[in-house]
Amino acid sequence: MRKIIAILLIILGVSEIYAHNVNSGSEEKQKKVYTTTIDIDKLPSAIQEILFYEFKDYIVKSVEAKSINGNYIYAITIIDTENYEYTIYINDKGVILE
Repeated sequence: MRKIIAILLIILGVSEIYAHNVNSGSEEKQKKVYTTTIDIDKLPSAIQEILFYEFKDYIVKSVEAKSINGNYIYAITIIDTENYEYTIYINDKGVILE
């Protein structure tokens, strides 16, 4: 009886590991993320306006565009007057994300 229970537990453990690997692979295929570094003058005008009006006292250090399933999110690293770095995220419609 103990051998049967031990064999069943081993089979259940192996099947759970297999199911987890199969599910984790399908999640990675569904979400595609592409990241590219771009110049500030290549940003959409809505994002340039936000940077000009909302963050006019900051220096833009770098801009990365991330494409997640066709939607763009811009990760913009800015520096304040005391040399602290901040990263803000803005979508392609000009909405600041938190």
